[in-house]
Amino acid sequence: MLNYELLMGLKAVISEGSFEAAAKSLNITPSAVSQRVKLLEDRLEALLIIRGKPCTATEYGYALFKHTEQIEVLEKNLFDTLPKNTALNAAGALNLRMAVNEDSMATWFPAAMGEISRSGNFLFDIIIDDQEQTTNLLRRGDVVAAITARKNPTQGFQNSYIGSLRYVAIASPKFVVDNFANGIISPKSISAAPCITFNRKDELPTKWIKQVCNKNVNCMINWIPSLEGYIKSCVEGIGWGIHPLILVEEHIQNGTLVELVPESYIDIPLYWQYSSSYGKIMTDISEKIVTTGKKLLHQ
Repeated sequence: MLNYELLMGLKAVISEGSFEAAAKSLNITPSAVSQRVKLLEDRLEALLIIRGKPCTATEYGYALFKHTEQIEVLEKNLFDTLPKNTALNAAGALNLRMAVNEDSMATWFPAAMGEISRSGNFLFDIIIDDQEQTTNLLRRGDVVAAITARKNPTQGFQNSYIGSLRYVAIASPKFVVDNFANGIISPKSISAAPCITFNRKDELPTKWIKQVCNKNVNCMINWIPSLEGYIKSCVEGIGWGIHPLILVEEHIQNGTLVELVPESYIDIPLYWQYSSSYGKIMTDISEKIVTTGKKLLHQ
């Protein structure tokens, strides 16, 4: 039998990235954490942690990490069947490591997290990545669940449609006057008007251009990987950009931003994928996420 105390030490180092941070999370000394990991490595005769900044798991270490996560979920499922006082005394907080795209995190997903928090003792470990990329995290086992743009589920995972995040192309009124004569969006005008793009994974400006111009057009790009900075840059007239409508509605209403082409929306469908091996607890959590998404996202 594996020693769970040793496994928790290993998991903490992998999660936190260092022995010092792991010690703080476990409320023990870094030396004690190091001893736990070393003892586990000696018993298994395998290197589990690559010491560095940050510390990373070896293939064997990562397999044990995922095993420990599954044990925690199984225990939580067990405690939920016990009398309430017994469960509260025995069970600690369950850490939920999930991948969420930046725009969901900035709009509707915190409301879903609130529903989950109010239903039990949970902590969140959120990994931010583009909705087109989060399935890779699922395949590798880096997360137990994710917001994705994929309709078909990854093998071993359940998949539920949540709704669509609606995007709109906007710019400041002065930017539109300076760059689009008579408000006309054409391949020529769009190629000469600076665009603001979140990062190299962001394909929304390209999709919108093709939708409006019926062809691919290269344009000048400002790379601004900050959600708040992205919107403020549009307000300041640095360029035009694509934003979740829910984030810029107030700007559109008060006139600080205008739509480049009225109602030329891009709707990105979002799906919730979660590991089917986590039982009832993940089913309940997923139900709260899907229900919240259906209330707040475009249907």
